[in-house]
Amino acid sequence: MQTERDLDFEAVSLDFILRQMALDREGKTNIIFLDACRDNPLARNWARSMGTRSASIDSGLAQVQTGVGTFIAYSTQPGNVALDGQGRNSPFTAALLAGLREPGRNLTAVMIEVCKQVLTTTHGKQVPWDHSALTGEFYFHYAAAPGSLPRLSPNAPATDTEALQQRLQQLEAELARRTDPNRTRNLLRLEQLKERLRQLEEANRADQQRIFDTYRKFGPASDAAARGALNREVGSIQLQMAGRGQQKRLRDEIAQLEVDTAASSKDGGK
Repeated sequence: MQTERDLDFEAVSLDFILRQMALDREGKTNIIFLDACRDNPLARNWARSMGTRSASIDSGLAQVQTGVGTFIAYSTQPGNVALDGQGRNSPFTAALLAGLREPGRNLTAVMIEVCKQVLTTTHGKQVPWDHSALTGEFYFHYAAAPGSLPRLSPNAPATDTEALQQRLQQLEAELARRTDPNRTRNLLRLEQLKERLRQLEEANRADQQRIFDTYRKFGPASDAAARGALNREVGSIQLQMAGRGQQKRLRDEIAQLEVDTAASSKDGGK
């Protein structure tokens, strides 16, 4: 990416993700882990364009405010950058993966252990951070949550054991349906395409207004020089509009994704 404009087409905004997670939440818990706390890669370009205002470009992690029922964990504290480490995963991700496998711990307990492990691994250079607006406890292991189904006992009657096994299978199927990765990808792609189409249509409307203003500026051009200047300026604007000739393709792709998403939702609800 070279300019700020590239962000809209080459990256996914965290605010966009948060908005999607907030839709139809219905009391569910939203959890986001961010292990990408880096300096702004475009800061140098922006500093040159902003001149004396370059001091306003912060370094490291920028905090994000959460909505009710949302938990965001950052791999490091505000204003700092995360370390990559030496292995397959960063210190934060390695500690998180280990914590997620531990049964009997809620989210808060897992993150406390992650923080301790990262501090040890990085010799105090990196301090995981979190922002929480949770309204209850969250457990990564269903059986560890208070009020969950009791664990199977070797001495339990066969009928009770079979009933519990069937119930657990139903729960697993329900979870798999709700977290269909293909449907999630389609929804994300659909929103990205809609936003890109909106931006293109907005740019075209702005250019149409520019053409109108250009005709009004020149007025009834009687001499050849004025007509030539008018045609050149209008032609330049029209070329820009032609360069955005992606609306039909985007609309077709959006329509197909809407059909696919509706079909997957219908299948999942059976």
